[in-house]
Amino acid sequence: MVEFKPTNMSESEQVPDYKLKKYQIEGKLRQSMEVGQIWMLVCSKWFETFKSYVGLDNNVERNNTAMPPGPIDNTLLLAEKTGTELAEGLVENLDYVAVPESAWELLRDWYGLAEYQEPIQRKVINLANPPENEPKLEVYLIKLNLFQNSEFTSYYEYAFSAMDKISDIEDICRKKFRVASDQKIVLVSFVVKQQTQHERVLSKKCNTIHEENLTEAHQIYMKFEDSWTPPAVTKNNNLLKTRVQPIRTLTNHESGETTRYRTSMPYGNLGTAEGQGCAVSPGLSGLLNLGNTCFLNSIIQCLSNCEPITKYFLDKNHEKEINVNNPLGKSGVMARAFADVISMLWSGQYAVTVPQCFKMHLTNFAPQFAGYQQHDAQELLTFLLDGLHEDLNRIQEKPYSQNEENEDEDDATLARSSWESFLRRNDSIIIDHFHGMLKSRLVCPDCEKVSIKFDTFSTLSLPLPMECERTMKVCYVPYDQSAKVVDLKVDVPKNGVINDLMMELSRVTGVRTEDMIISKVHNNHFHKFYNHDDMLREICVKEKIYMYDVPRTLAENPSVQSTILPVILCEVNDSNRSTQNKLFGTPFLLSLPPGPMLFKNFYIRICEQMTRTSEGFLKAINNVGSLPMDYESASGDSTSRSNSTTYLFKPVFVEMDSSSNVLNIDTSEDTIVQIPENYGREVLALQVERKVHKEYYNEEIPLIRDHCDTLKHSTVPTIEDCLNLFTSTEKLGTNNAWFCPRCHEKKRASKKLDLWKLPNILILHLKRFAFTEIRRGKLGIKIDYPVTGLNLSNVVANKQKENLVYDLIGVCNHYGNLTGGHYTAYCRNFNDYKWYSYDDSVVSVISPETVQTDSAYVLFYARRPIKKADPNEEKVDL
Repeated sequence: MVEFKPTNMSESEQVPDYKLKKYQIEGKLRQSMEVGQIWMLVCSKWFETFKSYVGLDNNVERNNTAMPPGPIDNTLLLAEKTGTELAEGLVENLDYVAVPESAWELLRDWYGLAEYQEPIQRKVINLANPPENEPKLEVYLIKLNLFQNSEFTSYYEYAFSAMDKISDIEDICRKKFRVASDQKIVLVSFVVKQQTQHERVLSKKCNTIHEENLTEAHQIYMKFEDSWTPPAVTKNNNLLKTRVQPIRTLTNHESGETTRYRTSMPYGNLGTAEGQGCAVSPGLSGLLNLGNTCFLNSIIQCLSNCEPITKYFLDKNHEKEINVNNPLGKSGVMARAFADVISMLWSGQYAVTVPQCFKMHLTNFAPQFAGYQQHDAQELLTFLLDGLHEDLNRIQEKPYSQNEENEDEDDATLARSSWESFLRRNDSIIIDHFHGMLKSRLVCPDCEKVSIKFDTFSTLSLPLPMECERTMKVCYVPYDQSAKVVDLKVDVPKNGVINDLMMELSRVTGVRTEDMIISKVHNNHFHKFYNHDDMLREICVKEKIYMYDVPRTLAENPSVQSTILPVILCEVNDSNRSTQNKLFGTPFLLSLPPGPMLFKNFYIRICEQMTRTSEGFLKAINNVGSLPMDYESASGDSTSRSNSTTYLFKPVFVEMDSSSNVLNIDTSEDTIVQIPENYGREVLALQVERKVHKEYYNEEIPLIRDHCDTLKHSTVPTIEDCLNLFTSTEKLGTNNAWFCPRCHEKKRASKKLDLWKLPNILILHLKRFAFTEIRRGKLGIKIDYPVTGLNLSNVVANKQKENLVYDLIGVCNHYGNLTGGHYTAYCRNFNDYKWYSYDDSVVSVISPETVQTDSAYVLFYARRPIKKADPNEEKVDL
């Protein structure tokens, strides 16, 4: 029997087993972020494989068939295969995870880095106003173009941190353009948009880039205080770039001068909105994109077309209701900044409004919207409505209020009491028009205790009806070499398990489920063998799933269970047979008798399972090889054995934990080979020389068989279907169980929500982004929602006196997916009742028929008609 001895790795260099790895890294991953620390970015896909391998998820039992992750591979995060520049639109936990530097060092020592890659390190910064401290990992740096002068003939591109100061930019400019330290200069930022250049002097050198609200849309040039001219920069510097001269600021108003629109609001140096372009009709001014701010622009345009809100701010009623004493408010800054933008949009003076000051004040109070990444429009809407409400809350001193459940009260009495209790602490223009009430009913499954409460809402987040089935693509690799490989498409339950997939595959192929093995294959390598109870939702659409039918018993002796051995193919150079060479072909499974066997029989068994793709290997069974192959001994010495049998491939056992840990096999015919355990931690790698690969191996093109039910056609779900799902009864999960006051313990109660009171302006958020413990993604389901006449009388539990018919006034659209996309808005102007498309700075008229799209994300409905009575009457109309 051959002694298996790892090569290329000494005993002292061996990495710990998975249990020790879990113990060593668990504590380091719990480390919290602190300002100034360095954290490392790791590809989520690789990290999930690592977690599965070591059993790091506490809620998930470790899968014994999980494969080790291999070298850390961040290719999916990079703009190019080499370097550390990130691709755009990466999302945390979906595309990447951030780990502390100490945890990264362990991962790197255990697995190493993929070839030609470098560590991706990022700094933890603080974007909050002192003394507040809110650590935030700066994933993307800010790239600014630095010009030598106002002639704009050449520039440098330089990446800055948001915490870098204006003085740091000046230092870079002096260094790059060789400006003397005693030469006085000032830096000027400018933005070019729609044939207009807006300039601003950066006079406060101690301010940070974040405080100056500089984005990648801004560019910087040096302005000299005298006639001194800097020396010419040498052209051989590869950082120096040239560009077309940007447009200068125009000199007359009609030509589109960048002009500041000043309002009469007396709030010091808050800052005002800016305008560009010629005059337009009121409400038809676009919003300049300040760098991925389309999410902000779309929501502002939708709120701007809510008639009672806009008229409230245009009439300056907010000035009389600013609550500067509210600790939950922003001392009126948010309300005034929003009013300034509304004033500009409806002034009719400029085609484009620049909401730069509004964004600056928004990010000062909500650092989560800082930076230049895309954010969720609905999250912004929720924060903005809450911020405006607290700034404009008419309640100066909030009394203590506690809702006590009274089983003797009927629903109407309890609802009125809850609403009035809410109004004692909350009273504003936002409450008047955006807030409604929900009835929540909980029932204990054991004692049947019923709990009824009423809660307010400003936005309804509606679940989307989803198809109960999904289509999966599976590559079927028959064990019988005379059968063809087939790409199958089958329908399976969306929330099913692997056993459901196996049952469907059994139906269409005739293979028994007990003879099936389902595996995930990536880059010609086995990555996971699935258990029967693994969830199908763990498999994403793009993953390659293979079905193998493998005899579990030996044909010559059915009473003996066979051993299943995974086999991969590796192309090696004539002079180098390292397992790090390129993998190729379709990996397959080999059914072998358990225990030791002669190498000659072992070799023949392998060849028999390769006849589908390699006739040359079939001939090798009788004529054992025709190409000489060097023999690599167990000690690692390479010798040529001219008198020994030669083979077309060399089988070696590979430890999945490390590609360099190879267990060699003596290729003498009388060698006894010990077969590893049933598709365990070892994989058989067939090392094939490049010339043999090219001559003998032919990858088979699979047949295609579609077994999906093509007659299934689901009707387009309606907004009423979404509301019915929202109000349907559900059972609470273990993570959000309800504490039953009668049983005195947490129970998975049944819960039902009902609409009780609807606001004048009803906001419906379609939950297109699905968040699960496995992955996040966007649901591209089309929802049929009416433009006029949405009657909600059938879905409101309280039969109110008020009108429940609504008309659509605004739509926030999202195009793209979770990793990247674009927001626009469709809004109905309340002056001319025409529909317009707002795509950042571009505004165009559209027909009402085009308003219904499958990209709708947030819908704004107005009650028909919007009540003109005193809002105080509406507040208690239950």
